[in-house]
Amino acid sequence: MQYTGEEPVPETIDYYIDSSAVTGRTLSENGYAELTNRGNNVEQHDEEIDVTIEWEDDSESFLLTQD
Repeated sequence: MQYTGEEPVPETIDYYIDSSAVTGRTLSENGYAELTNRGNNVEQHDEEIDVTIEWEDDSESFLLTQD
């Protein structure tokens, strides 16, 4: 994942994939973070996976789906 906002890159993010949460994930100076969630893979689901990413006072939510 890469932060693409116009504000400076946040130091950390929190993210939620289905019912799993990761807090305080550090981003590189270029805004990159490798998201890990070993319990859920889109390939293992016939349905959509809810993802929410939070940083500072913002958040973004989206659905991952398998083609």
